[in-house]
This record gives sequence, structure tokens and C-alpha cells, in this order.
Amino acid sequence: MFAGIFDILSFLLIGIPFYLILWVYSMYDAYKTAEATWKKGKKK
Repeated sequence: MFAGIFDILSFLLIGIPFYLILWVYSMYDAYKTAEATWKKGKKK
């Protein structure tokens, strides 16, 4: 019983914040990559 509770708490306290941080970083990286690609293509 306690193992299930600890599994759920671990997922909520570690998994979700880690997922959100990873999502925000990937959005930032995609923006910077698109910006660099646009600048490189515009100079031609």
C-alpha cells in the first residue's frame, strides 16, 4: 500500500516538474534554432 503511495508522490513531485522544465527548454531551443535558420536563409 505504501509503495503505491510513494510511487504516485514520486511521479507528482519529481516527474511532472522535470517534464515541465524539459518542455520549456525544448520550446526555447526550437525558437533559437528557428531564429538561427531564418537568419542564415535570409542572408543568401
